[in-house]
Amino acid sequence: MILIGRVEAQNVVERLNSIMGFIFYGKLGEISTNIKRDQELAIVCLHLLQACMAYVNTVIFQNILSRPEWQNVLTLEDKRALNVLFHSHLNPYGLFPLDLSTRLGITDGNSAVLGENQAIETIEAEEFM
Repeated sequence: MILIGRVEAQNVVERLNSIMGFIFYGKLGEISTNIKRDQELAIVCLHLLQACMAYVNTVIFQNILSRPEWQNVLTLEDKRALNVLFHSHLNPYGLFPLDLSTRLGITDGNSAVLGENQAIETIEAEEFM
């Protein structure tokens, strides 16, 4: 069993709160209703978006780390420090064109979809914070 120290646990919670604030940016991240059902719906939607973001970021990490130039670069400690809850490559305010005649290429190596090239550049610039 791995024990997480107090500081490490606090960092995890702060990261989670930061992501939740990023996703739920409208009305300064506050739920502005007293209706319990609407509050629960807002939180469930927030968690769903967080899970989707973590999934897409995991796929991006896998694509990057499967490249030959990344083999044997990261130490075990580096790998433990990887966190899929990052959002520097996302823009919650922009336009999101949707083409229902094409599939998202997040698993077939199509880098143009989801701005993966930009995400890779951002991740490499941040050196896996």
